[in-house]
Amino acid sequence: MKNLTLLISLFLVSCASSSLSKKTALISNGDSKQTVMNLMGPPENRQMKQEKEAWQYCETNFNQYQFLVIWLEDSKVSGISTYIKGGRPFSFCTSNFNSIRWEDAPDTTIEVRNR
Repeated sequence: MKNLTLLISLFLVSCASSSLSKKTALISNGDSKQTVMNLMGPPENRQMKQEKEAWQYCETNFNQYQFLVIWLEDSKVSGISTYIKGGRPFSFCTSNFNSIRWEDAPDTTIEVRNR
C-alpha cells in the first residue's frame, strides 16, 4: 500500500509538471503582456530594469525545481529561457528564484534608417 501511494504521488507530480511547458508553447515573440497574463497567470516573480521586464514562473517536481523566465521589452515578449535547480521533496520552488541577470536577456536590434 505504501508503494502504491508513492507511485500515485509521483504520477501526480509528473502530470502537474507538464502544464508549464504546454502553456509556454503557446507564447510567441511579440506577444503582449496581457496575452502572457491570460495564458500563464500573474508571474510568481517579476523584476524590471528600464523598459525591460522578466517574469518568472516555476514548477516543483519531486527532486527538482524548473524555472521559466519570460523576457519582455516595451511590454512585448522578446524571449523565453529556463533553468533548473535541485529541490527537496514536498517543498516549493517559489522561494528559490534566481535574481535576474540582465546580460542574459535576449539581444535587441534597433534599426536606424536615414530619410
